[in-house]
Amino acid sequence: MGAPLWEWRAGRFEPARVAEWPLARAELLRLPVFGVDVRSALRYAAWRSAATGRGYRLPTELEWEKAARGVDGRTYPWGDRFDAAFCKMRESRPGLAAPEPPGAFADDVSPYGVCDLAGGVADWVVPLGGGTDGDALMVTRGGAWCDWRVDCRVDARRIYHAGERSSRVGFRLARDG
Repeated sequence: MGAPLWEWRAGRFEPARVAEWPLARAELLRLPVFGVDVRSALRYAAWRSAATGRGYRLPTELEWEKAARGVDGRTYPWGDRFDAAFCKMRESRPGLAAPEPPGAFADDVSPYGVCDLAGGVADWVVPLGGGTDGDALMVTRGGAWCDWRVDCRVDARRIYHAGERSSRVGFRLARDG
């Protein structure tokens, strides 16, 4: 599982161990949330729900796939032909792959306007069988900055234990109502 990528210090999150990417603190703070286990994502959703009075949660696999695929069954959020220049993945730019801020790839947008589903950071989702407690097996959907082209397909998924963290995995929230 490794050490966390971010630490809570003096009332705010600070980069903890991201020295492999030579970015200034301000640049690191523009990156999407990643390197958190699913339990942390669920706690954040509960906190945000309480703080705003609106219901937030992780999307289900089906919700995530519908947001990425649209109604026409496309292979990638933008269509059926892969192009590494359309999303943030390991072949997108020359040199060592590293995460980038959300929206850095304007073509990685779904028919519903959801960005960064084929690349960027993969998302924790509630698996088809449900369940997010204990040491359950959890699912991520979407490609990430360090992934290969096969991982950028809308139907790609990876399985993790609920307590695992990965620098390729983050989360986005769905809102009820």
